[in-house]
Amino acid sequence: AYTGHVNVKRVASPDVLKWALRARTQQGVPLAEITQLWPTLMIFLRHAGCPFCRETLADLARQKSEIEAQGVKLALIHMTTEEELQPLLRRYG
Repeated sequence: AYTGHVNVKRVASPDVLKWALRARTQQGVPLAEITQLWPTLMIFLRHAGCPFCRETLADLARQKSEIEAQGVKLALIHMTTEEELQPLLRRYG
């Protein structure tokens, strides 16, 4: 039963990707366009108060130059307003 459930989730995951690629950056550029131009690492965050999100941002801050040196663009997808997230983004660079 578990294997069947996991396989159903795997089949459904392309829908999540399609939704994510329709999203736009704060500059209004669709993620689908960015991913066609460069390899893109999409990081899904919850909200500014989430400890796991803060841990993820700290990890990214440590590895950002190495990731970008390989030509990969970072895309942070989150469930909060830009105003609420900006202090956290500044904190982690």
